[in-house]
Amino acid sequence: QYDSGLYWQFGQFDSPFGLEGNDTIDMVFPQFGIMQPFTPNTHTGLMVAYTFLPFYAQFIVGNGSSTSLPASQQSTQFGARLGWNQEPVQFSVGALYTRTNGTYVLSIPETPGYKPNILLNAVVQTQIRKVEMGAEVNVAESKLGVSQTVGGARKTHDLVYGFLAQILYHQNDK
Repeated sequence: QYDSGLYWQFGQFDSPFGLEGNDTIDMVFPQFGIMQPFTPNTHTGLMVAYTFLPFYAQFIVGNGSSTSLPASQQSTQFGARLGWNQEPVQFSVGALYTRTNGTYVLSIPETPGYKPNILLNAVVQTQIRKVEMGAEVNVAESKLGVSQTVGGARKTHDLVYGFLAQILYHQNDK
């Protein structure tokens, strides 16, 4: 981190996408549900950022894996995040591009294939004394197989949404 506002991270680091802390086992978006393929909890790569108070911009090149190599079905990720931080309120929006090949794990006879291209993420949070409140919205476009139809017409894509609201009470500093 430099006095000019420029900072960078190289290696494995927590993802700036999302509201949930990376040090808990109860992470709804990166571990469970249909948003799981879209929301990383760590990146391995390079993040370059610039802070011009109260705003900041972050740029990522890497992968969404906890290891040095990306998963065999994933390409390199490219992400950007813009934010505003005026304590105690924070707001940020970001986009993350990853080309992935695979299939949804759904309990239906078919398992449609997907190729997620982009994740759009927005986070707002504030802290009032010992109560921390936050909300997150994720929108991702998934490329589904031609088995999905709307009104008899073939549908080649679908939007996947994820919403999260959380209220945390900090009993003590630990």
